[in-house]
Amino acid sequence: AIRTDVGVLRMGVVSGALASKRIFARFASGDNFDRRGFVSPPKRALFTSLNPFASEEVEEMVPKKHLERRLVNFSPEQVYEVVKNVDEYKEFVPWCTDSRIISSNGSRFQAKLGVGFNLLSEHYTSLVTVEPQKSVRAEVQNNPLFEFLVNEWLFKQGPREGTTWLEFLIAFQFKNQMYQGLSSIFFDQVASKMVQAFEQRCIEKYGRMKQAL
Repeated sequence: AIRTDVGVLRMGVVSGALASKRIFARFASGDNFDRRGFVSPPKRALFTSLNPFASEEVEEMVPKKHLERRLVNFSPEQVYEVVKNVDEYKEFVPWCTDSRIISSNGSRFQAKLGVGFNLLSEHYTSLVTVEPQKSVRAEVQNNPLFEFLVNEWLFKQGPREGTTWLEFLIAFQFKNQMYQGLSSIFFDQVASKMVQAFEQRCIEKYGRMKQAL
């Protein structure tokens, strides 16, 4: 029974080349057989073994988090108006291919968003909650693309009139391990580019102000 299981496993992962050899070696050692004689799952999923972006030691996907804080040359009201206008995201937000509000109820609304980057092209629905001139929070829960996605913008009065302390927090986890692995490579750069895009949108909308101190 043991030989049969090992033979089937080797055929199933033959395209994995070196990765499959490592897995077979673990099974052949006998450590991964349970008391019934069946092959127990390896410590890492096969996909992880074949994923060039996965660490040898990673057993499960870890949520990604990023916090960006900067002083911008616009009032909290101005920055808030740009961030809450989700319909215009497709015009200036990097990798945003579609954005539209599909329902609204006071301070909460649902928005349909599309993202596209190289092989990634997906749509998802986000629940957005706004507090005028103070915050914009968007959440995605358990959809086909994400286990979860939360991003929140906070707008606080700066040290002088016409300036704002802008805080942007994003936390997410893809369901697809390949997407999660790819995001690890450029996540911080993407988050920074997003904040820069919103600041540039403020410049286009309101004009360039003096340097924030």
